Amino acid sequence: MRCRNGAPLAKLIRCVLLVSAGMGFGGYLGARESMQITYTSIRVVDYHDQLELPVPRLAGLETLVGRQQAESALASLPPGGDDERPHRLLMRVDFRADVDLAELAYKKNSTVLAISLFCGTDNPDLSIGPPTVYLQGQPLLQGKWGQATQSEASSSPGSREYHFFFNVARRENFKSKPPQRGYDLRRNPEDICFYLTGGNPGWLGFKFKSRVATIPKSEIAEAFRKLDTPKPNPGP
Repeated sequence: MRCRNGAPLAKLIRCVLLVSAGMGFGGYLGARESMQITYTSIRVVDYHDQLELPVPRLAGLETLVGRQQAESALASLPPGGDDERPHRLLMRVDFRADVDLAELAYKKNSTVLAISLFCGTDNPDLSIGPPTVYLQGQPLLQGKWGQATQSEASSSPGSREYHFFFNVARRENFKSKPPQRGYDLRRNPEDICFYLTGGNPGWLGFKFKSRVATIPKSEIAEAFRKLDTPKPNPGP
């Protein structure tokens, strides 16, 4: 946008604000249109052992207020059945991005969400896992992440490993909106596609959507083969 002399005052003010916002965005104006993500690995994990994941009772609250405040709220509530992480298999996906996602979440106050779908599916409401993205065991929550270690802070954004999780299996639920089909990736592996999306709403806000990365079903099958292969006895 060009700020032309002689334009109405209101238009000039809006033009200056937009240009200033773009300059302060530090290069993300272009990145949000073509963010590149690269799938690096997948493995099967037990929900119970993933300390970065909230207990079921806190899952929604943590997204709103952050882990520390959510745990403080839990301490004031009566005990419930969802206060511990259950034993349940999940897929953990590691990936890289050519944009600093921590910068987006913390300094740019942006949501950063991972949408995982069966390839060929376009509706994000059919995502097969929670959208939270993690770095160094910390969720990238809007405006609430700023705890990078010195080594991580000095590394280039493209070398950082982020991860998210999705469910190994799910029962069909045709009463949900939209209807959810059942699946079991352990018995019937399928190609999974994922992308990042998010933004900062408002008049001077922004939205972004990355390119799509693919997890081949062969690698999902291999992850389960590794899980099922007995570990050698180290001996005496």
